[in-house]
Order: sequence, then structure tokens, then C-alpha cells
Amino acid sequence: MVHQAFGYSFVLTCLYFSPYPLFAGDEILFCIAMGLAAAGAAFQFFLLYKRKKARWFPMLCIGVLAVLEAQYQLTAFHIINAMGGHEIWDFIFFGVAALFVLLGAVLGWAAYWAYSRFASRKRGRGVL
Repeated sequence: MVHQAFGYSFVLTCLYFSPYPLFAGDEILFCIAMGLAAAGAAFQFFLLYKRKKARWFPMLCIGVLAVLEAQYQLTAFHIINAMGGHEIWDFIFFGVAALFVLLGAVLGWAAYWAYSRFASRKRGRGVL
């Protein structure tokens, strides 16, 4: 049973496994994790650079995690049978990937904020 084996929350399980690619000592896992974060950061920065408002991308990542959490809870209470046996690792990998993309989106937002502050000061206008 998924619920007893991995705890009470899918998101907390993914947060528990999220440092694993960084500290496992496997270069491939580290590169995949950093690639996901870099892709999220680049996409978020590009959206903010072109449109100035791009709240939907981080919300999409959070929505994916919310859907996976709902699916996990429905499986835990035997309403559906979607996550079972070794399939749970596929869902956890996808959840951890969504967390790294979300981390990248937050970093992209911070990079755009820093870029816009620096660019506005260079032109002579201060940004509060």
C-alpha cells in the first residue's frame, strides 16, 4: 500500500527525495536535476522578459503537484488504484522533476527581478 509505505503526503515524499539527485554522487542525476532547474529558470525569465507577467508557469508546476497529491490521496484511501508497487517511483520522479522546474522558475523570477533593477539603474531610473 502506497499510503503506509511512503507516508501521508505525496508532496512531502517528493520534498524528502528532492535532495537525492544533488547528493547521490551520480553525475547523470545531478545533471538532470540542474537541467530541469535551468530549463525552468530560462523559461520563466523568457516569459517575464517578453510579457512582464508570467504567473501561470509556477502555478502550472504547483498544479501538477496538486493533481499528483490528489491522485496519491485517492489511492491511499482505496478510491482509485493508480499508484501501486514499483510504479510509485515513476510518480515520485515526476514530482521531484516538477519541484526542480518550480525551483528553476523561482530562480528565473529572481534573475529577472535583478536584471530589471540593474537595467533600470543603468538607464537612470530607480526601481523600488
